[in-house]
Amino acid sequence: FLLTLGRKPVFAQVAALLVSQSLVVALAAWYLLPVPAWSATALAVVVVAICGEALFHRRARSWRVPLVVAGGLFSGLVLAGSAPFAATFSASGTGRGEVLAFLLGSEGALVLVALVTAAVLLPLSRFAWYRRVVVEPVAVVVIGAAIFSSVEKYL
Repeated sequence: FLLTLGRKPVFAQVAALLVSQSLVVALAAWYLLPVPAWSATALAVVVVAICGEALFHRRARSWRVPLVVAGGLFSGLVLAGSAPFAATFSASGTGRGEVLAFLLGSEGALVLVALVTAAVLLPLSRFAWYRRVVVEPVAVVVIGAAIFSSVEKYL
């Protein structure tokens, strides 16, 4: 969201993330999709790619939305592989109501974060220093965190 703060690009990215993540979470909650052990590493690779785009390109490229979809898929897998998710959906009779309530809460929180982020960054993006002071440092920090989260299990 750092590169494109226009309504349509942000809406497309948030929608792509929400739909892909919700699909994976619902399938995992109903035990229709196994969670691979490498999903966190794959999510880190996608995050590095998206933040790398923010570092090296001034505008979002055509591959941004497919990358966000991949990020949504992998973040859904990471969420579905977490201990709180397993505790919530450990009963074999998980119904649609429980899954929909979980999705409404988690995706609602994601939308709220996106709205607050856009509300803060949109006024700042009009300044000439925005890219140098906000986009580049945040992208570097997120890349570092993604790489660290992938390699920390080997340390």
